[in-house]
Amino acid sequence: MDCILEVDQFTAELIVQIQLEDAFFYSETSKGKSRDPTDEELAFQLQKEQLEAVSHTLKDRRMAMSFAAAVQADGRILAETQVEEGSASKDRIIARQWMDDEHLMPPDDIEPDTAGLDDETLAKLQILI
Repeated sequence: MDCILEVDQFTAELIVQIQLEDAFFYSETSKGKSRDPTDEELAFQLQKEQLEAVSHTLKDRRMAMSFAAAVQADGRILAETQVEEGSASKDRIIARQWMDDEHLMPPDDIEPDTAGLDDETLAKLQILI
């Protein structure tokens, strides 16, 4: 499987697809009377199961790469939105304090209640691309 992951995504998916077709063709042509499977049939069955697992891994990798590319492409917009959300969160806190007649804290001392993608997460996503 490691060897498959070293080639580009399209080539890896094509290789696995062709191998799965071969294993499927073998299992279709070897069907016969009800008997115990031969070692060869068992080997092809195991190969087919492993190839299906690799296929799922490749699909997961494609989805992760797509997600990472979208985050990278929209990074500036996400950063701007995070700043706007932080400002709106501070405004809500100040308005709540004012309505409750609490002691007002300076806006710079208020920690907004926002959670976003930190630099470490964005760096990890960059590696995927």
